[in-house]
Amino acid sequence: MTNEPIARALLLEARRRSGLSQVETAMRAGVSQSMIAAYETGRREPTIPTLERLLEAVGAHLQIGLTDIAPIDPPERPVKTYRPMTLDDLARHLSAQDDVDPWLLVAEFLTEYGFEDKSTRPKLLARRPRRTGSARFDALIAALGEHLALSDDVDPPKWVEDAERFLDQFWFPTNTPDARADAVVFAPASFVRRGVFVERESLVRV
Repeated sequence: MTNEPIARALLLEARRRSGLSQVETAMRAGVSQSMIAAYETGRREPTIPTLERLLEAVGAHLQIGLTDIAPIDPPERPVKTYRPMTLDDLARHLSAQDDVDPWLLVAEFLTEYGFEDKSTRPKLLARRPRRTGSARFDALIAALGEHLALSDDVDPPKWVEDAERFLDQFWFPTNTPDARADAVVFAPASFVRRGVFVERESLVRV
């Protein structure tokens, strides 16, 4: 019996209902935030006992489907109500320089963006993101903003045209022969014109 992609969907939905962040969920379950991100993006598969433990950490119980979320113990600090990640939030996370794989953060942003109603998505792109300290990630964020807006048939925010969000040299985030070939052929125009060549898998919404 496989628990993927059902496990991923259950964990994402349970955490969203609880209003807990990945960090708060990880603290309750006694695991790392990067592990939660890996499970929610499908990079890793939790075992059934691990899935039960993660769901219980957010007040849910594993059955055939999700039951009503049970009350959870009050945290030491007030739990913020859930709100989807914005591009500025993504920039903040990328500038933190912690142990989290930056592409897991990008995948989490795309996941939360995909859950939102199309009418509310432009708000997640509108605010000019802070600088990350990396010209490459600043260009990547602008490419994401333009690409997602155009995909939703809305005008991209003006900040995506900031001069500092274009690279002077091409960047292949996954620098292997197969990935480079894939990126040259399939990278969206919003990325290519900024010098960012991403392979298709890097932009999959999970």
